[in-house]
Amino acid sequence: MHDELSGYHRADGSVGVRNHVVIVPAVICSAYVARQIAQQASGSIALEQNRGCGQFGVDFVTIRTLKGVIENPSVYGARAS
Repeated sequence: MHDELSGYHRADGSVGVRNHVVIVPAVICSAYVARQIAQQASGSIALEQNRGCGQFGVDFVTIRTLKGVIENPSVYGARAS
């Protein structure tokens, strides 16, 4: 048995086993656009969530969850806009 990983070393020292470009809409209102982008970019996936758009206050659970998804070492990268 070998103790080696055929994966990717990241600049931050983490390791990933595959790369995904993940389109993560911050609010449900932009889910449609996220799906359209993912369909146009090979290897991309849209991760939708059902919060935002008229929501009052900061939803720390949603923010923490989205942050955890995009920081996963198997995710190639993320960009907030």
